[in-house]
Amino acid sequence: MKRSGFTMMVVFFGAIGLLYVWMRVDLMRVGHDIEQLKQQEIALEYRREALQLQLSQLTAPQKIAKAAKERFQLEMPEPGQIVMVASETAIAGNGVPPQKALQVAQGQ
Repeated sequence: MKRSGFTMMVVFFGAIGLLYVWMRVDLMRVGHDIEQLKQQEIALEYRREALQLQLSQLTAPQKIAKAAKERFQLEMPEPGQIVMVASETAIAGNGVPPQKALQVAQGQ
């Protein structure tokens, strides 16, 4: 009987010890995963900033004007070449009939 009680205690403390070791190993694994995710977050943040800078550079009006002139041989319009055309929604707010506004846009 005494031997059986001692064996039960050894098994119990052995199980507790194994559970403790398993929890510590799992805790270290989770900590390692968290560190990797933090490093990935930093790398992604740098990438986002670089892409934001590239977007700003590519959408700069000077860059677009230069590309339009060099690639497509576009020039700035001369005075009188620009015609303003209003949508029906904007016209309805002004009280101007759509046909009248269209005639103005066509130069009639």
